[in-house]
Amino acid sequence: MKTMASWPLVVVVALVVFLSAGPASVVYPYDGNPYASAGLLQRPKSSSDSSKYQLYIVLLKPRPDSDAMDMATRQSWYRSFLPAGDLTDSGQPRLVHSYKALFDGFCARLTEAEVEVMSKKPGFGRWFPDGTMELMTTRTPAFLGLSKDAGLWRNSSYGRGVIIGMMDSGINSGHPSFDDHDMPPPPARWKGVCTGSGTRCNNKLIGARSFMLADGGDPADNDGHGTHTASTAAGNFVEDASVYKLAAGTASGIAPGAHLAAYKVCGKGCSYTSIIYGMDAAVGDGVDVISASIAGKGSTRTLLKEYARYPDAAALLSYNAVELGVDVESPAVAAFSSRGPSPNTPGVLKPDVIAPGLNILAASVPRARWPFAFKSGSSMATPHVSGVAALIKSLHPDWSPAAIKSAIMTTADVLDNNGLLIMDEQHNGAGAFSMGAGHVSPTRAVDPGLVYDLNVTDYAGYFCDLFGEEEDQAYAEDILADVVRDLNLTCSDLPKIPEAQLNYPTIMVPIDDPGVVTVQRTLTNVGPGAETYTAKFYIPDDDINSDVSPDTLHFSQTGERLTFNVSIEYQATKDLIEGSLIWASDKHTVRSTLVVYRK
Repeated sequence: MKTMASWPLVVVVALVVFLSAGPASVVYPYDGNPYASAGLLQRPKSSSDSSKYQLYIVLLKPRPDSDAMDMATRQSWYRSFLPAGDLTDSGQPRLVHSYKALFDGFCARLTEAEVEVMSKKPGFGRWFPDGTMELMTTRTPAFLGLSKDAGLWRNSSYGRGVIIGMMDSGINSGHPSFDDHDMPPPPARWKGVCTGSGTRCNNKLIGARSFMLADGGDPADNDGHGTHTASTAAGNFVEDASVYKLAAGTASGIAPGAHLAAYKVCGKGCSYTSIIYGMDAAVGDGVDVISASIAGKGSTRTLLKEYARYPDAAALLSYNAVELGVDVESPAVAAFSSRGPSPNTPGVLKPDVIAPGLNILAASVPRARWPFAFKSGSSMATPHVSGVAALIKSLHPDWSPAAIKSAIMTTADVLDNNGLLIMDEQHNGAGAFSMGAGHVSPTRAVDPGLVYDLNVTDYAGYFCDLFGEEEDQAYAEDILADVVRDLNLTCSDLPKIPEAQLNYPTIMVPIDDPGVVTVQRTLTNVGPGAETYTAKFYIPDDDINSDVSPDTLHFSQTGERLTFNVSIEYQATKDLIEGSLIWASDKHTVRSTLVVYRK
């Protein structure tokens, strides 16, 4: 059984998510409610025809011996939950996908009536119907402060040794962005494969697979989206890149020394089954960072974002896109960027950060007139931060996903190239719900000084509080079993962690009535040794009285953890006030966006 103690160290994200010491980092655009369309936070809805076959994703309760199972034994276990016979009445296979790395479960063709029977079997966890999501759609390394043969690129060997898994529409493997000049062989931990008769894998593109049911297993990119995002994250250097002679120069990804693995999970849409199957494979293959430019509709966030939590407290990162310029204020939040707050978790600030996403030059597919193309969207912002995560991972392989996420957020820029507050598309100051912690700054993110770290117990306590109502406790503990992978652990064993108390790099303080509210945070020293930090508040409102206790933190060694309390006294009638809390030393500045809001 995978317990808290035995599960190895996916983002931030993953969310970002990291697997060399364990599971991977996931980076993706923010898109609202974590589980709404996936049926994870909301109970599944029944269809109108109980005899109609459709795809269902089924999660089972983990067994003590599940880690040791070979695939034949695992599939036999899964089939024990299905009706007799391997085929449906129409002759299609019942068992479609078997999952093992993210959770114990499978995808199968079932009727609603069959699901009802299956749900009564011992060991059944829960189900939700398949659905679809959509793809969201380089000359930016220099804008982010990355220079060839200097600074962060040189120090991190351009991200060497890190594997980025791209969940997207496939890849144009023959593009020069995926040539392997100056690339070493993949790390020994790599277990992935390269499929497709026309796929050209090498030391840059080390794996390519398709998880689409209808394309015959060909990972080729018919859309161009996956090729564009992959080259943005980790494309190799290509000289004389341009589109119609525009933006001519040398193109590269943010982590040009990192390895790439392409997981084709999208065609005209991106089904939940394909996304989870691809992510399950990526975790098992040994990727370090998973980049997924995929989102749902309306108030739905990507399904795989939350499934990144299964491996030891994945850090979850959400990104907005910004536009760049030379003679104008830059960066600026683009009009198409999504805004917070999250409707289901308003107490955790979203988005996390912003990154370049407008008119991004990157690799294209063979049918295009030019080998490169301009694209815009949150999809283009996502691989930029995936690449940054890879650079940090290369320099700090022992950092947790949450630590890397924190480093990216607390070092982000809130000022543009003129030293003024970053603006939105209407030339107003971009607020916290537009830019989160700010614009990603790779060169500072590798040396943040302090980080807000999180582990699987923290996330589990957060889940237990999120489902605090008595009628939802059983459902909460089903989710807890999936997150922690320990059937003996219940919400009653864990301290419940409200949103405001989650050890997050940004701070949201909820106010019901005038009075004092206190939230707690813990910082971990990732600097080289002893260092002293002093707290500074920046809240441009006289109706707020703020206090930090203690207001000075003395760290004596690397890895030391110190806790502080933030108390806010609020007497005003405003619904929202924004500011920041900064911990400053002689060497580092650690900034947290602070939002005081009325519930």
